Amino acid sequence: MGAGAEDGTKSDLRLIERAFEQEKKEQIRLKRQNSDLAREVSGLRKGMIIAARKAQEGEETLSNVEAMLDQLNAQVAEKRKDLSTRRRQMTGTLAALERLALLPPEALIAWRESASDSIRSALLLRTIIPALNTRSRALASDLKSLASLRIEIKTRHDELLETTLNLDEERARLEGLIGRKKALRLKVEKDTQKTAKKMRKLAAEAKNLRELVLGLDEAPLMMVPPKPDERPNGGDPTGEAEPDRKESKTAALSPLGNGGYLPSQLPISRAKGRLLLPVRGKILEKYGDSLDSGLSSKGVRLETRDAARVVAPYDGEVVFAGPFRGYGQLLIIAHGEGYHILLAGISRIDSVVGQRVLAGEPVGVMRKLKDGNPSLYIELRRKGEPINPLPWMVASQKKVSG
Repeated sequence: MGAGAEDGTKSDLRLIERAFEQEKKEQIRLKRQNSDLAREVSGLRKGMIIAARKAQEGEETLSNVEAMLDQLNAQVAEKRKDLSTRRRQMTGTLAALERLALLPPEALIAWRESASDSIRSALLLRTIIPALNTRSRALASDLKSLASLRIEIKTRHDELLETTLNLDEERARLEGLIGRKKALRLKVEKDTQKTAKKMRKLAAEAKNLRELVLGLDEAPLMMVPPKPDERPNGGDPTGEAEPDRKESKTAALSPLGNGGYLPSQLPISRAKGRLLLPVRGKILEKYGDSLDSGLSSKGVRLETRDAARVVAPYDGEVVFAGPFRGYGQLLIIAHGEGYHILLAGISRIDSVVGQRVLAGEPVGVMRKLKDGNPSLYIELRRKGEPINPLPWMVASQKKVSG
């Protein structure tokens, strides 16, 4: 090989080395940026947990107010029915008395009845008058009660409107936080994957060129390829980047690392009675209940409102997200020590496989079905076997939802 070719090769190597160093600096810059973004995401997650809790409280209040309005309207219907009956009774009695009062005194002298009949009539009238007074007071009381019920209904209706507005605001705020978090995550992944890809390409080219000039230079410039743990996909030994994570409908599995729970929480085995109910709603099916199929329920089913927020019951990692056989959209969160929570029937999943979630962090949304309200099915499994999830849930939430 001629001197010109050797010089050209060395020049190419220097250019690649400089580009590689530049990309290393860019990766360091991105790491710093990612740390800043991670802090922002952490703040967003806290805000999302608070917003989700407020949204769930609003959903619960809305359901309670609607139930109260249904009861009040039923009471109004019953009161109206009673009033109608009392009015008919009063009308008949008063009509008879009115006819009797219209008779002239002279007609009473010629009245064809015995003295004993007249006495009985007088006694009957004496009995009717107090009864009429009692009925009159009852009628007045019913009218007053009906007026109070109407006022109560108006108050509850106003409360319903206010709660609905507040809930809409919280949902809009939560959607904004979720959107911001997704945008940050996608930006981090895109920038990091792009830089990592460039570095792998440069490292490969430099290695090939180095083999060419090993005998030309006594002190070759050392190149350090990126470490496995510096790969943007979390150290995947294949070096392949993860696919785009935009609310994929494709299911995927991921192993659970780092003990399976975040250090801020107790291990789940010591958290019995501390898990959150994923949604606020009415329990339709309990663990062990007999099903139409003849089998026993392995979990709990809760009826929810339309657009109800689903939250993570405890800290963990999403290991499955997507459709699964007859379960619809299924989300599985691993919590370590062999514990998994399965949430089935979610309309929209807002989490991705590999994502760490905190207790109370929103992970999905329920949507109204054509034939009625949606329902969320919940299973708690230990080493693959289902166990009753209700004893693991926060007691106050079980009382509200049971």
